[in-house]
Amino acid sequence: MGFYIQAPMNTMKAEWIAGVHGDAQLIPQPENFSDIPEGKFLIIVVNNGPFEAAAVAYSELEFNEFTNNPTDDRPKKFLLLSKKTTFELVPELKEYLEKM
Repeated sequence: MGFYIQAPMNTMKAEWIAGVHGDAQLIPQPENFSDIPEGKFLIIVVNNGPFEAAAVAYSELEFNEFTNNPTDDRPKKFLLLSKKTTFELVPELKEYLEKM
């Protein structure tokens, strides 16, 4: 089940997230899910051509879906974002994780 950060535009979503949310940090692609610091989520901004999708890698399964898929060659940008800010932007994610 995917969760995404909505932005007011179709492209430049990584830059928008980093510019609007002071605790966002653009980073190189992490090698492992365990590389994501405590208190942070990895946001993966996927370039789909006419639009970008800002997915929250909230689990190892989601992380692997976007980073370890040899058939997915779409360009991606990676950000770390605090869980607090992510939950503010995607409240349904917090509800989902509380039920797990």
